[in-house]
Amino acid sequence: IDACRAVGIPARLISVPMWYDNSGNHSWVEIWDNGWHFIGAGEPGALDETWFEERASHANKSDWKYRIYAVSYKRTGLKFPDLFDPTVDYLYAVDVTDRYAAQTVETQAVELRVNVVDAKSGARVSLPVQLFQGQKKITEGRSRSERNDMNDYLTFKVQPGQIYLLSIKTPDGNLEQRVKISDQKIQLVTVEVQ
Repeated sequence: IDACRAVGIPARLISVPMWYDNSGNHSWVEIWDNGWHFIGAGEPGALDETWFEERASHANKSDWKYRIYAVSYKRTGLKFPDLFDPTVDYLYAVDVTDRYAAQTVETQAVELRVNVVDAKSGARVSLPVQLFQGQKKITEGRSRSERNDMNDYLTFKVQPGQIYLLSIKTPDGNLEQRVKISDQKIQLVTVEVQ
C-alpha cells in the first residue's frame, strides 16, 4: 500500500476475518484504476487474478467474519475488524463483500489443491507440477513453498468423479501420483518428495 501510494497510485487494505471454509483469514491490497482492483503479494499477471479470488467469491454477508472489508478514512459507522488488536476502534470500513462474491466461478468444478512437502522436514517446497488426464496434459504450475501464505496452494479446477495424474518434477526425476476427484468443493492432496 505504501509503495503504491508513494508513486501516486491510490491503494487500500482489504481483509476477510475468516474464509468461508474456516481455513483462516487473509488481507490484501486494492488499487484504483478506473475502479477498485485487487492484487496479490507476488503473483505475476493481470489485476484481479490471484490465488484467493475463488475463495473470496464465497464471501458471505450473513456473518460478519465471512464478509470482506476495505479500510476507509471516512467515518462510515462500520468498524474495520482488526484481528491482531481487537482493542483498535479507530479504523473504519466499507463492506465490499458483494463485489467479490459476484466474481464468476465455475460451479461444478472442484478445487484440487496440491501441497508438495519434503519427506524429511515436512516443509513445503516449490516444484514444477503438471496435471494430466489420461495422456493429455491439462495444465501446469508450481507448488508453493514456505515463503507463501499458509492458505496458498497450487490449485487446479477439475471435474468431480474423474481420475487425474499429478507429475512433479524433482531433482531426482518425476514423481507421479494418481488422484480420484471427490464431489467436495475442495480436495487437498499432499505429496511427499525425497
